[in-house]
Amino acid sequence: MVCGFIDFIARPMFTILTNWLPSTKETLLPVLEDNYKRWSSFQNTTKTSCQVTLSFLGQYYPWSSDTPEPMIEVLGYALIDPHPERTHQATSTADTSTSERSGPAPSEYYHERPVSQPLSRIPAYIDVIDLMEPSTHQRATLKETPGAGQDSRKNKFYEVMQETGVGGKREMASSAVSSSAVSHTEKFLSDLENKPASLSQSPLSLPSSTPGFPYPRVRGQVRCRLQELEGIPDLALNANNVPLARQQDQTSRLCSEIVDGFRQWANAKGQVISCTASEVVRCMQPIVLEERGYLDKGAVLDLKARLDGLVLTPLDRNPGVTLVICPALYYQGMFDLFIRNDGYVPIVGSESDGMAATRECLRKEGLLAFGKWDGKGHVGKAYALPKHKDLDRYRLICPTFSEPTARTGKAVAKGLNHLLFTLPQDLHFNLKALSSLTSRLEAVNRKCARQGSGVVLTARSYDIKDMFSQLPHDEILQAVDWVIKWHKEKGRQFVRVNTRGRGSTFGLTTGQDHWRLLEFDDVFNFIRIDLKHTYTSALNVLLQQRIGIPMGKSTSPPLACILCAHAEHKFLCSLGTNRQRVFGVRLVDDVSLIIASKTPTEQEVDGIWQRFEECYPSNLSLKRTDDGTGKWDFLGCEVKIDPTMKQVLSVQLTKNEKTLWTSEILEFKNGQSYRSWGSKSQKSAVIAGHLHRID
Repeated sequence: MVCGFIDFIARPMFTILTNWLPSTKETLLPVLEDNYKRWSSFQNTTKTSCQVTLSFLGQYYPWSSDTPEPMIEVLGYALIDPHPERTHQATSTADTSTSERSGPAPSEYYHERPVSQPLSRIPAYIDVIDLMEPSTHQRATLKETPGAGQDSRKNKFYEVMQETGVGGKREMASSAVSSSAVSHTEKFLSDLENKPASLSQSPLSLPSSTPGFPYPRVRGQVRCRLQELEGIPDLALNANNVPLARQQDQTSRLCSEIVDGFRQWANAKGQVISCTASEVVRCMQPIVLEERGYLDKGAVLDLKARLDGLVLTPLDRNPGVTLVICPALYYQGMFDLFIRNDGYVPIVGSESDGMAATRECLRKEGLLAFGKWDGKGHVGKAYALPKHKDLDRYRLICPTFSEPTARTGKAVAKGLNHLLFTLPQDLHFNLKALSSLTSRLEAVNRKCARQGSGVVLTARSYDIKDMFSQLPHDEILQAVDWVIKWHKEKGRQFVRVNTRGRGSTFGLTTGQDHWRLLEFDDVFNFIRIDLKHTYTSALNVLLQQRIGIPMGKSTSPPLACILCAHAEHKFLCSLGTNRQRVFGVRLVDDVSLIIASKTPTEQEVDGIWQRFEECYPSNLSLKRTDDGTGKWDFLGCEVKIDPTMKQVLSVQLTKNEKTLWTSEILEFKNGQSYRSWGSKSQKSAVIAGHLHRID
């Protein structure tokens, strides 16, 4: 089977190696190697709980923000000892006069412990901060009880600690936790509660987590695009290209396939069909890679081995380009996006508990049959894509295709789109597709022409920031209720969608195959429950999204567009008589507003701009993207105002137009190269399709 280059290189991966521990803790490396088998047998019991607890712990203590998973696993192993009897033996012989805790001082025990001693013999009460540099992080004052200033997130941390075994609630974990570990945890939480403010704001500056790689670095960590490296095949720079797989023993394999095929033939009647290699060779045409210039699969595998230990991920809005990044940087980006995000709350309990709560809510609302619950569904694993324009920023992606209600979610998304697209265009600025931009601008020009020759056009362009991650749930429900009520006033009570193709209607279809009827009340209640029970898994932590909607869910785009359409409708209604002079165009989070007036006053126009900038929910922010010259880039086009003709004109651009004129390179890898492995008919169809798009 021929696999695309993206299957080998350009998929987000998160591979953490044990040699990414801080250099000052090199003595732990032999211990990890000696205890690998012990750790593998232990990971099915307490390891998962340790990872969840300490990953959540990172938002309070700075070392976890940049610490890779092996360090977290080591710390978790030391905090929750799977062999409490060994811990008891170690603590019984310790001197208790120099510390409130029994046993030797953690620093002394750590530095004087023989390297060959198993890691499980580390006392369970060893302080986690003692594994870090004392000169870099000063210890906070230990107190017996946590401070009184606990917030809700700290209380949630106590619940997570108890639920994951430190408090002894789970039978499996409680058997592996000693009393000294519990007492240490209480003091450690007290330490977290009373740490200095400066300590909580200063992230740990890890040494280079990828030593030995001669690649470009950022802040000491490897981060570069694949084309910045030397010795990379040209075809491998485009992740969309497909390599040619070299198959060994093609002649013998073809012979066996021919014989097996005739053996299953009913008309063979027991006859044995033989096939020789000489006969098969005459039917095969040799392929010379060097002459045709195809990308060899072996070269891709060699490149994969060369970059082993690094994260290889496509860029957001430019998936053809592969970014090579240190796992520590990727981990930090994921940590900031999910664990430190106030919109996500860690969940006490397992994934099955969250799924059971969702199913129970559907049952109480009578929507269990409507939701078509899939018992094999599970929570998706989130990941992040670095942005093309700024590699320090990430776009969080939460896949939901594996959720138990994924099929119903797709059907509801089609129904919501039909509700939105059938609204009159004068009520909002939403575009159905990019192809509708030309017709929308032509309608604007016709309306401006009716106002006479003295009309003056002014325009601005905006980008709606945090379109998905900051949408408030209550305003989403208000917007859905608004669009449903508008259609109910027209006498409609349901929408029918085609679950296996395109098509939506408010009437009864003649063909019943694959069409599903969605009543408006069921759609609204399903969305309400779905917003309340939105779960995702990031860094092995189960999170519930309380603010915003996940990017990667089928219902998210129509919900975001309906919310914006509702806000734009209220904005237009507030203009009064000026409503006939204001025109807008929006596709998801890109919006342009045009004001046409014969005798505009600066105060009047500024009032309209200010009212528009405040019409969307307060969680969203508008960033102006034009320079005020009457010309701006919008949806892949150059839009400008012609002051002479009093019209809005647009010219379609390509993403690579600027780079082609300046440096003669393709910055955006939109398609495959001609030398990508594939049939000639496929390549000719691509060329014909591009020519067909030219007007």
